[in-house]
Amino acid sequence: MERELLVKIIVAFLGSELALEFFKAAVQAYKEKKRKPSAMEEGVRWLLQDKIEYLVTKEIHNGETSRQMKSFLRRGYEIYHELGGNGDMAALMQDYEEIPVKY
Repeated sequence: MERELLVKIIVAFLGSELALEFFKAAVQAYKEKKRKPSAMEEGVRWLLQDKIEYLVTKEIHNGETSRQMKSFLRRGYEIYHELGGNGDMAALMQDYEEIPVKY
């Protein structure tokens, strides 16, 4: 009896609009993942990479950083990765995290 009820529920779900919406959402998510970044996204990522690399290199050269700069650069690095940054900056950021914070 329980098995028959389960089969009826599954059949009802598969024939419903809800199943179609789930399928559409899955296809859309797949397309978003596979889409090529726009020129705007590529440009913003490039500018972020340049700015982060410049500031991190400067701070490493100085041998110290501030809490504000550390917070600023961490957030910039997070955004860089959210835009599809491929990890070129990982080693540089790791070196940056090791320098002392000036209070």
